[in-house]
Amino acid sequence: MLILKRTLRDRRGATALEFGLVLGPTVLTATVIFQIAYCYFAEGVLDRAAFLGARAVLTGAVAQQGLTQAQFITQYICPQLPSNLNCSNIVVNLTIAQKPPAAALTSGKMNVVLPYPPSAYANYINASSNWLISPSTSNSNNTFCPGAGNQYMVLQVLYPINIFMTLFTTAASVSKVNGQPAYWLMKSAAFQNEPFNGAVAYAGC
Repeated sequence: MLILKRTLRDRRGATALEFGLVLGPTVLTATVIFQIAYCYFAEGVLDRAAFLGARAVLTGAVAQQGLTQAQFITQYICPQLPSNLNCSNIVVNLTIAQKPPAAALTSGKMNVVLPYPPSAYANYINASSNWLISPSTSNSNNTFCPGAGNQYMVLQVLYPINIFMTLFTTAASVSKVNGQPAYWLMKSAAFQNEPFNGAVAYAGC
């Protein structure tokens, strides 16, 4: 009986045990907060990069110089990225917003009412009209057409955000980038080019 009482009063190691019990949830919570904050940070950076890239296109700076997709990324997108975001992972898709065929607009595949310009951006909306269609995650499979003056344009800028915990890798939007699970962030800009002249003709545009 005396031994039992001593055992119940013995608190040696209790602090270490309690610390071990709270350590796991604390680390998990901190990691989740860091992952979410990192995504929001990258989103803000990507948003500014897309805005400034779109401005370079709409003023004619890109088309008049005849910049390639790689040159556009290097000169206008990458300078906006902090050192912890890899410029080589940037993906760009720049297209001219063409009006889709009337049949596509009346078949129910694109049942969306858009303001000015009418229907020009419907090609970029999915069949359910609730999400933007993402371009390829490879620059070689995407389009780069800076367009001419007064044309309507769509610029899409993508970047893969590394995922630090397998907890977040079950989402359908998660893919492998350089062997690591990543979630693709995308920022889009829809705009009309200014009435500039001297645009270089791009093949395939």
